[in-house]
Amino acid sequence: MDYSGKINLLGKKYHYIIKGYEMTIVNTRIDILRNHKLSEITNKWIETETNEEKKLVVKLSYKNARDDAIIMKIDAYFYIIDLEYKREKMKDEIHKITYRSDALDYFFRPNKKYIKLVSNLIQTFDNGKLKKENFKKYEFYYNNKKFIMYFGINSYLRTNERFMFDVFSSLNIECDDNITFDEVYEISMYVKKFLSFISNTRKVYFDEVMINGYFNESKYKYGYFYLNHGDKESVYYMNVLNYDDLKNNIQEIMQEIINDNICFTSLFQYDQNYINIIDIMNICAAFECQFDRTYPKFKNKKFNDVKNDILLNLKEFKLDYKKDKESQEILDGIILSVENYKDVLKSKLEYALKDFEKLYTTKVRKYMDIKFDFKDNYMDMPSRIKNARNQLDHGNTNVKINYDVLTDTILLRAITYFMIFKSAGMNKTNTMKCIRKFTRFGV
Repeated sequence: MDYSGKINLLGKKYHYIIKGYEMTIVNTRIDILRNHKLSEITNKWIETETNEEKKLVVKLSYKNARDDAIIMKIDAYFYIIDLEYKREKMKDEIHKITYRSDALDYFFRPNKKYIKLVSNLIQTFDNGKLKKENFKKYEFYYNNKKFIMYFGINSYLRTNERFMFDVFSSLNIECDDNITFDEVYEISMYVKKFLSFISNTRKVYFDEVMINGYFNESKYKYGYFYLNHGDKESVYYMNVLNYDDLKNNIQEIMQEIINDNICFTSLFQYDQNYINIIDIMNICAAFECQFDRTYPKFKNKKFNDVKNDILLNLKEFKLDYKKDKESQEILDGIILSVENYKDVLKSKLEYALKDFEKLYTTKVRKYMDIKFDFKDNYMDMPSRIKNARNQLDHGNTNVKINYDVLTDTILLRAITYFMIFKSAGMNKTNTMKCIRKFTRFGV
């Protein structure tokens, strides 16, 4: 995007130039930077003046300074169209958000319905009769507001293009209450996490985010929301889950995302082109986080026996320990650490793997074998993962990434997804269909 105009900062107007996601604001170095006013203009929405009939509202963070100007990074911005055509003034509220992404195109594509849906949609440009499709709706709650989410097929007529019909899948969110700028931003981050989840991709992006529908189909001002995504990764269509397999549990999964119950930081492969030692640490962290949520009552009796014996001996030792106060504090810290010490990783891996194996009693297709999907010695995964993680914990970064380690991380990611589906209440048949995206053949 390239814009220029004026921006009001701290009661004074300054000229700005926008190129890409950078805003250069002239004559501000002394007023803003040297007077330590950056905190008063960052991480908040600021409306700008433009030379066109639109409203540009930006959210800024500091990047650097040059000459007498400060250069701000635009984290996100709203582009609100303000065309009134001498009609009743449109309300400056947001009640609908429509997301477009390549991940959605691969996700919401019902095999038997998709072609018919698209065909019916394109015909409306000729006959003007749009058949209302009753797509499944999902509820979620955020900031004490009720939101409705649903998927659909949309199309633009673009007469200046070689193929004039621009057809795409969308994710739509509506709310009876006004959706604030902050809520649009925060909900968009949750939607990004959802798209990452369904595509097994760390970095996803929106092709377009529309506000209040298409070309003023409501009484509210319409426009677009743009998010500074940074580096992008392409979504591989074979990795994307199918809507039909997930549709009965989307509401639970979305609420889990909003409640921050899924460890997204560590769930996905760090670099989509190859697996490295970071992935071992990451997937172990995601696994342990999800394990504690899925199996809250899990207890390893042998582990508890050893832990209790250590605590008993330490407390008896403390009674006869006549050292100085500092040493007593250190001993108290050791006792506290043992009391809070969690079960070892290997026993959790073994427990979850046994539960995961039960999926293979659910026959989704004629030939299904966990050894075929992953590898013959998959049962040794807990030991190999434990040993690799221990070496990394102790600073050994020379862990070799061989075929076993490669398939171990794939299996462990499949188990982590399995636990998420289990927590969301998904049935075994649909869980198995989704899990097969994580096999070594991805089918």
